[in-house]
Order: sequence, then structure tokens, then C-alpha cells
Amino acid sequence: MLIPCSFSLAMFGWWTYGSSVINNLAYFMKGFSLEFMTTTRDLISTIVIPQFELIFPHLGRYLFFPLAIIGILYMVSLKSNNVSFTFAILSLTLLVFPFVFYISGRTVFEERFAYFSLIFLSIPLALTLYLLGTYKIKEKIIPYCFIIGAVIVLSFLSIMSITACVDNHTFAPIIGRTAYYTQSEISGSEFFGENAVGMISSDFYYSYNPSSSIFEHVYGFDRKRLRNLESSINSGEFYHDGSIKIIRSSNIQEFERRGFISQNILPNVDIYLSNSGFNKIYDNSAMFGYTG
Repeated sequence: MLIPCSFSLAMFGWWTYGSSVINNLAYFMKGFSLEFMTTTRDLISTIVIPQFELIFPHLGRYLFFPLAIIGILYMVSLKSNNVSFTFAILSLTLLVFPFVFYISGRTVFEERFAYFSLIFLSIPLALTLYLLGTYKIKEKIIPYCFIIGAVIVLSFLSIMSITACVDNHTFAPIIGRTAYYTQSEISGSEFFGENAVGMISSDFYYSYNPSSSIFEHVYGFDRKRLRNLESSINSGEFYHDGSIKIIRSSNIQEFERRGFISQNILPNVDIYLSNSGFNKIYDNSAMFGYTG
């Protein structure tokens, strides 16, 4: 007991007096508004998403958590075992914490809390599968087949979720979103990161997202110099605000699949911007940039 308490005190002491990151921790603990983190809240879509695509990418989590809760309840019932009781409460806390923030209208990166909760809940889940597989069954082969089959199904559903599968959208062609940058996009960001002197406008994940903005984290851009261009792509109204407008082809394709792109700028966004009085300053196979 003394070792974890001493470690915790030393860690918070370092955060407070050594690295000063305690202020950042307090900032994140306040939570962000859901409007800030939801990028497509004001975007208008003309596409109806199939029910299968709304359910299938989340099946892994929807099955994982309920099954794990059965194991948690069993571990809590073992009152004589303090270790299992403590572990069950800890696992449940990680699961409940993001839901409390969500109900309050705030968000603190629920996906990250869900990631750690999945790790801790794997033990209660294994206990649940063992209890279900061995309940009133005498043959040894049946529990083995049940547990192996359940693990395979849960693993497949988890791997094919929109959170884990960021490059293959076979089961989620509309809501799936690519979460990495190609070599051409990296080259383009290097050009703008080293030469741009004013504001940059691009899609949310590429430029404005505080977690993935390549200009903020790689090239040290101040957030005041970054703009979200997705509302303009959705409405077709690009403003002559003097910012450099970076359009990624992959982002345009995803917006078109989701119905978030204005029909006025199709079929060619490049020509639309040229006809709107903007001047092209960069072009490669994955992206192009305009100013004006």
C-alpha cells in the first residue's frame, strides 16, 4: 500500500512543480462541449445510412461490455476475495467515467477511456465466457468450442469497427473514415508548413483537430492560424478571407459518400475554386491548395 501511495504523490508532485502539466490535466478534466468535438453537427447530408452500417461497426463493443459486466457482477459477489472485488470496481469505474461526462453534456475523449476499459474488462469477459461455456455441461469439447468461437467472433467484430479499421471500409462504406495521411499528403503539408505565413483552412482532422492537426503538432502553428473548411465544402460557399485553402482528394471522396458535399461544387472542386476567383498555388496527386 505504501509503494503505490508514494508513487502517486511523487507523480503528482512532479506534474505540479517539475513539468507543470497539472494545469493541462485540470483543463482536460473540465471536459469539452459535445459541440466542439462533434465536427459534423451543422453539416447537411442527403444520404440515408443503412441500418446495417449503423449497427455492425459497433457490435464488437455492444457485445463486449454487457458480457464483461456479467463477469464483474460475479467478481463482486465473491465478497471473501478482496482482490477480485477491487479489480471489478476499478474496471467498472473506467467504464462508467465517460458515461457520466456524456450525460452531463461534456466529453473527455471517451474513446481513450473505452480503450483502457477494454483492457481491464478482458478479465471479467473471460470469466463470463468460462461461466457460460461450462454451465451444466459435462462434455469438455463443448466449452472449448464455445469459448474459442466467442473469442473469434468478438475479435472479428472489434477489428472491423470504424475505430480500429481505418483503411478498409467494406462494412462501413459511408460512415468509415480514413485516419492516416498518405505520402503525398505528408509532402503537401511539408510545403505549406514551411512556406505558409498566414492562415490555413482545411478539413477538421488534417488541420483543426487538436489531436491530429499536422500543422499544429509538427510545424508548431498557433491555433489562431487554423480554420475548419468542412462547412464551406458542405455549403459550397468559400470565403475570400486570405487563408490558404487546402483540399484533400480523400476527404472530398468521403464527404461525397456521406452526402456532406455541396452539389454546386461537383463534379470537380478544383475547377469550382478556380472559377470562384481563387488562385492555385499547389497541386499533387492527393491534394491541392488555393489562396485568395
